[in-house]
Amino acid sequence: MLAPNRKHFGKALARNSRSVMAAEMLKMPSTQKYVIDKLGILLRKELMCLCSNNNQSVLQIPLEDFTWKFFIDKLSKYAHILY
Repeated sequence: MLAPNRKHFGKALARNSRSVMAAEMLKMPSTQKYVIDKLGILLRKELMCLCSNNNQSVLQIPLEDFTWKFFIDKLSKYAHILY
């Protein structure tokens, strides 16, 4: 049995609805802080990888050669949350 404040989360989990699960997790104060902290850590890692010197990052190409296709390709490869 789930606590009354977690019943909506249990239903979303049973239906395998990611967007509803995320919304319900952000409504509960006990899980909201945890989710926001972990999301911040993931975003930081992705941005560091996107702008690092170890790969051809978006900061290493000349501005004249910049294309949105290149940027989107880098997002899809290194920053899954932002993509």
